[in-house]
Formats: sequence, C-alpha cells, structure tokens
Amino acid sequence: MRAEMESPNLCSPVHHLDGDSLAEIFFWVVRDEGSKLLVKYKNLMRITHVCRAWRAIALNLAELWGDVAFASGNPHVFETLLQRAGTAPIDLPFTIPASEAQLEYIARHSERFRSMHISRSVRWDPTSLAGKHMPYLESARLYAGPRYEGVRSELDPVVMPRLRDLYMSLFCVPFAAPNLRKLRITAATPFAPRTLVQMLNALPNLEHLRLRFCLPTSYVQDGEGVALINLPNITCIDLKDLCTPMSAFLEQLRIKDPACAVLLTLSRNFERPPSEVQRLARALQPYLSASFRDSILMSSLRESSISVYSSNSHGFGEYMVRDGAVVINSETAENPASLHTVLFEQFHTSQIRHLCAYHADFAAGATPDDWADLYRHPLLSDHLQTLKTYVGLTHPDASLDRATMLPLLLGEPIRRPELREMTLSGDACSYVLTVADGASNLSRWLKERIVSGHPLERLRLEGEIAYEDRSAMESLAEQEVWERIRDAVDVIDEWTVRTKGLSMDDYEQL
Repeated sequence: MRAEMESPNLCSPVHHLDGDSLAEIFFWVVRDEGSKLLVKYKNLMRITHVCRAWRAIALNLAELWGDVAFASGNPHVFETLLQRAGTAPIDLPFTIPASEAQLEYIARHSERFRSMHISRSVRWDPTSLAGKHMPYLESARLYAGPRYEGVRSELDPVVMPRLRDLYMSLFCVPFAAPNLRKLRITAATPFAPRTLVQMLNALPNLEHLRLRFCLPTSYVQDGEGVALINLPNITCIDLKDLCTPMSAFLEQLRIKDPACAVLLTLSRNFERPPSEVQRLARALQPYLSASFRDSILMSSLRESSISVYSSNSHGFGEYMVRDGAVVINSETAENPASLHTVLFEQFHTSQIRHLCAYHADFAAGATPDDWADLYRHPLLSDHLQTLKTYVGLTHPDASLDRATMLPLLLGEPIRRPELREMTLSGDACSYVLTVADGASNLSRWLKERIVSGHPLERLRLEGEIAYEDRSAMESLAEQEVWERIRDAVDVIDEWTVRTKGLSMDDYEQL
C-alpha cells in the first residue's frame, strides 16, 4: 500500500475543466440569488486571484462585471469595473455608495442599465430619465426626494421595452413599457383622470397593480368622461387611499375576471360618510359575489380587516392574495361592524360556508354585542359549515366572563343548522377549559344542538396555554362537564397532537 502511494506512476491524473464549464461555474457563484452586491463583488475578485487561467476567463465575463459595477464608490475602482463590463448591461442596486461619479454616470448612461434601484438616501433628479431609451432595463425601484414629488405628465416618456417590474415612490414620470407585469406607484398628488387611464391602458400585460394616494376622485376631465380602464391580464389590484377615489377607480375599471385579487386599505386620514361606504361596497360587488370565494376572515386585532377568499387557499396573507382574495383593511377607529354589514349585502345568500374571527379586547370601536349582532346576519348563519373564533384579551380590565365571551363563541344553538365544526382559539379556548361557567355553557349549547337535530361533529381547541396535560386544565372547570362534552362531540386539540408526536399539518387533517 505504501509503495503504491509513493509511486508517481500510480497517481490519478489531474483533470482540468474547459473554459466554458468554468465560466458557467463562475456565473453560478457570483449570481447566487441570496448574495448581496458586496458578496458578489468579493466572490468575483477572489476568482480572479486563484490562478492565471481563472483570471483570464473571469476578466472576459463582461456580464458579471456589469453585475458589480457599482460595488465601490472609489472613482478609480468604479472606472476599472466599468471598463471590465465593456458594453454589457449594468445592475444598479439599492446599496450603491452614490458617489458623484456614479450619479453622473446614471444621468448620462441610463441606457446601460438592466436593473435600476435607487434608494431614498440618494439625491438624484428622476426627471433626467425623461425621453431616454433604456433597452435592457428589466426592473426599477426609484425613490425621489421632496424637490421632485408629484406626477410629471408634461415630460417625454421613458421607453423601456423589456421592463417587467416598476416602482416609483413620491413621483411619476411618463413611460412606455408594453411588457410591464408589476407596477407600484406612490405619489403625493393624484393623477389627472385622463393621464391615469392612458397610462394603464398602455399596459396590456400588467398583472399586479399597486397605487398609493394618487387616485383621482372622479373620471371627468374638462367636462367630459374619460375611457374605461382596461387591464385584460390583471390578477391583483392593491389600493390605499380615501374611500371616494378607490370607489371611483373600481367603477372605472372594466372587469375581465372577478377572480382578480383586490386589496384595499382605507386611510385613517379621512371621514367616510355612509353613502361613500355603500358606494365602495357596490363597486366591490362583482368580486365579493364570486361563488368560489366561500370563506370570510374578520379581524379586530391591531386594525380591523375583512378578507374574503376560497377555502382552497393554502394559507393566509400573501397566499390568500395569490389565490384571489378580496381584503379590506381599515386604519380608522370606527366601528368595523358597520362596514362589514354593508359589505355582506353584496354576497349571495348561500355563498359563505367558512368563517374565521379574530378579536383582541374589542378595542376597534365595536363591542361584543356589536359583533354578536353581526354574527346573526343570515350570511354568517344559515349555510355556515365551519367556525373558528380567536379571542386575545390583553387589556387589564378584560375578563373571561359570560358577558364578554358567550355572545361571540356560541350564540343560539339552532342559528347555524349546517355548522359541523367549530374551533376555539386563544382566550376563547381558555374560557371553556378553565372557567366552570364556560364549560357548562358549551355543554348546554352542544346538547341543544343535538336535541334540535343539528349536532356539532367536531370541536377543535387551540389554547396556546402552557399546560402539559389537558386534563389539568379541565379540572379547573368541571371534569364531569367535560366528560359530557366529549360524549357530545369529537374533541381534537393541540395537546393530542403533542402526545402523539404529530405535526400541525397532521392536526389540520384530524
């Protein structure tokens, strides 16, 4: 063995990769999606210092040098990186040092950029883009300072044939981008009606639209109505503004697909008369009444919101949006139950089958009785099949008493004849597990449903309580009462999941 190791004739030959293979590896290393600009720059510099062969290959990869051209604000280094990039497209990330030389280069050579991301801290003139042709640009996130705020519709358009993602904050300049997929604009002043309609109608491939505080209050200009807004491929509309501008926008939009996701945020800085709330609800009617949206999530945690979505959605938040949810968020301290009542009139009577309700101290302008009245609406009663209630009481004066909890959790036993599953979460679970009155009321409610011919099939408990043994919690109420509860309904809880070593996905399938 030793002789074999010492014999040079028995050593395996060294295999060198060809130049094309090495180039592919270099691209993969430098363009790792998780790497920031300086990491990419350092990785590329390390490659050039391994050996002469690697250095020669790396120095010829102009595209990679274009990726890191703005990695240093040092004038000499910046000039060297530009020379190595040759005529390749350049990336401009948020993290640029923004030296004078770099700002001057941006203004003079905007046609070079594949991505242009300019942060709030960079002092630049966005109007310098007017009339420019940017053939390589694919994504742009542009912020402007107070000096350049507003919609500058008088300027010549920026031509960006490859652009797919555009975000302009505090300003907007005209642009031509027929392949744009995602547009986000935040402006300090509203668009003129005709300007906004013409801009959007020139984007036939637009899928995601987000507008903040830039919507006109009507679509009449110079005494004449303007054309309808036509977005044939839109999948998500995200608006934040006053009530009237959002209503006017939705009315002006030619609806192609009611399955489009709609996200509205009602700004806190306004008063909304009942007539405007009703107008907004009517404008949402084509989306709210889509039959596949069979679930409602109502929340009064930090701010009130209502989400209408499909029970086939695979999660919350962005997943609901991806699956076509309608979400209305309200930043005001008004009673959210009044808004929800108006929205409920836009649904089909038998549309909603699943309800989730999240409450925290009922501090969003509505009392428990307000919510109880809302729950009596036929939309949330007659055809409801599953109900999940979360209550989080954080106020020092909050208590797990009958007056606070029972109207929300139980209600009249026969009001929801099709209800087959109920989930009690947070303090809602604590109420029935640790308060004798809560357990007794739950037992009585279940019994009355059985007598009426509408027994509950499944009760889920999500207490989020630091008890290892559920029986220890039940003893805080009444164990014999819980024996009757388990006889009346199939009880599934998170403690069962722990003791059986199951995952939360398994819990959802139980």
